[in-house]
Amino acid sequence: PVHIEQVTADRKTYWSNLSGDASSSHPRLPSLVRDLTIDYTALSFVAPEKVRFRYKLEGQDPDWKEVVNDREAHYSNLAPGNYRFRVAACNNSGVWNEAGAFLDFSIAPAYYQTTWFRVSWVTAFVVLLWCTYRLRVRSIQQRSEQLALINAKLEAQIAERKQAEQALRQAQADLTYANRVSSMGELTASLAHEVNQPIAAAITDANTCLRWLSRDHPDLEEARAAASRIVLDGRRAGEIVKRVRLLFKKGTLQRELIDLNEIIREMMLLLHSEATQFAVSVRTELAADLPQVMGDRVQLQQVLMNLILNGIDATKDVDGMRELTIQSQRGEDDQVLISVSDTGVGLPPQQADKIFNAFFTTKTHGTGMGLRISRSIVESHGGRLWAADNLPFTVLVTSGV
Repeated sequence: PVHIEQVTADRKTYWSNLSGDASSSHPRLPSLVRDLTIDYTALSFVAPEKVRFRYKLEGQDPDWKEVVNDREAHYSNLAPGNYRFRVAACNNSGVWNEAGAFLDFSIAPAYYQTTWFRVSWVTAFVVLLWCTYRLRVRSIQQRSEQLALINAKLEAQIAERKQAEQALRQAQADLTYANRVSSMGELTASLAHEVNQPIAAAITDANTCLRWLSRDHPDLEEARAAASRIVLDGRRAGEIVKRVRLLFKKGTLQRELIDLNEIIREMMLLLHSEATQFAVSVRTELAADLPQVMGDRVQLQQVLMNLILNGIDATKDVDGMRELTIQSQRGEDDQVLISVSDTGVGLPPQQADKIFNAFFTTKTHGTGMGLRISRSIVESHGGRLWAADNLPFTVLVTSGV
């Protein structure tokens, strides 16, 4: 017969077979057992060294293990749970003791291997996830509130900036208008003379027409010619008034395709009396193939008016020849160049770079804003305005075609 003698774990005996029947015992081993040894034996008085054994630990060994004259079974790092150790012996004749012997035992789990610990751990993990989720949601909500507050502040700042930009544009427009009105105010006498000329001519032609009609034999052809001249003089006066009204008009910008040569001719019409008053000869050299530009007619008229008036003002006190030259020419890439030069005293030495600064002026009663505003207008049209010592004022504008 086969007997299971004892169970040793980590060099400590936890069970010994004192009753002779191992099947009635159920030893319980502590947790975290590393090395387990089960001793067994079989009685043989003929040749005990030739006794063969086979054993199997149910729940661990898939098959029987057969050994010769070995009376110990060794296991390492068994998991917690219930086990049954079976052992059988074979005598010298090769007959196996089929009944053999068995021992049921169990290994206690460590605290972290218990079901309650695992459930607690899973519960704690779920709670941790839930808390993390809630914290994350709360953080996102707080961040969203902060972003909403920042967004509201940014929108308020953008609105304030837009209002400031709008106010600045309005101030610039008002300043431009004030400069234009101021310039026109200085031209009151010249403009009155300019309008008075066609009116006086119309009156003369009207008297002539009456004389031709009051004769004994009215000369209808001469009367018709005089009446035609009256119409032309009236249209000329009306055109001057129309140009003046446009310059005095305060309104929004109106961009359109403009012939700059036509703008030059319009300014020549308005400023003719001003130049004549100071005996300034005005000469124009206008290119015939000038492309049209996209811009506001009144603002471009204001630029030319400022440049022409500056030229007249610089020339009127010269003892020699008083001449003002206005040129237009086609530049590269369909650009348009307008230059205004005069035979005046020229720019003050080393001050050519300052004349476009606000409030800088060389005139006794000047405001110092005309050239600054003119440059702003030209730049708003995508162009440039510059001048240098002994060189004309030059306007460069890109074609709008």
